Amino acid sequence: MSDQKTFESKIVAAHKSEGFDVSSTKFHHSYLKRYKFTPKTVFDIGVCKGTPELYKSFPDSKIVLLDPLEETQAYYEDFSKQFNMEFIQCAIGSKKGQTCIHIPKNRLGSTSILERTEIYNPKVEINTRSVKVETLDNIIQERKSISPYGVKIDTEGYELEVLKGMCNSIKDVEFIIAEVSIKKRFVDSYEFSDIVSFLAKFDFELLDILSGFQHSPRFLDCLFARKDSFRFRLNMKHYPQ
Repeated sequence: MSDQKTFESKIVAAHKSEGFDVSSTKFHHSYLKRYKFTPKTVFDIGVCKGTPELYKSFPDSKIVLLDPLEETQAYYEDFSKQFNMEFIQCAIGSKKGQTCIHIPKNRLGSTSILERTEIYNPKVEINTRSVKVETLDNIIQERKSISPYGVKIDTEGYELEVLKGMCNSIKDVEFIIAEVSIKKRFVDSYEFSDIVSFLAKFDFELLDILSGFQHSPRFLDCLFARKDSFRFRLNMKHYPQ
């Protein structure tokens, strides 16, 4: 065994002795590709600095970025040189309208329509901004987006509202990747079970947990697919290959 392997083995053993499960992150294009999803259009809802592993997983798909912050468009300009992309500046929710978002200073990735609970308040200056809200159903209809769809949602506690706004289109959705809160990070947000039970009504079940493993996780990046999908029978044990 090489010195590098010996060192890695010792690190893994040390973590396991403290109760941690050490594994590679699965939110990676080489892993996602093994599920053999074939979306024609992928929606990245809540973009911030982008989700490059998602884009690399589906390089031949049309990728639609949906984010209420104009600052996000700078990242879009970079990614659009590599992928077939469109950027739409709006929040996504359960109904069309206007709302106020909360933007922690120097922390664009923590922007949310919801207020944070006291324990998860970043304790920094919060700026507010009025933004347009659309539903994914409306976006798909207006732009005549080609199905099947892949959907990634990271909206800081607003994930359930996003799902409620895609009920008409969900029959054409192949997979959903959502950052689902476990802890009460936001005021008036959902319970973890609310997301699971809502998607179950549309025959979606939890297929995999891609990332978020921590000693005391606040959220998990969850992959949902249709319960009759062959992907529930795949053996992903030997990743990476």
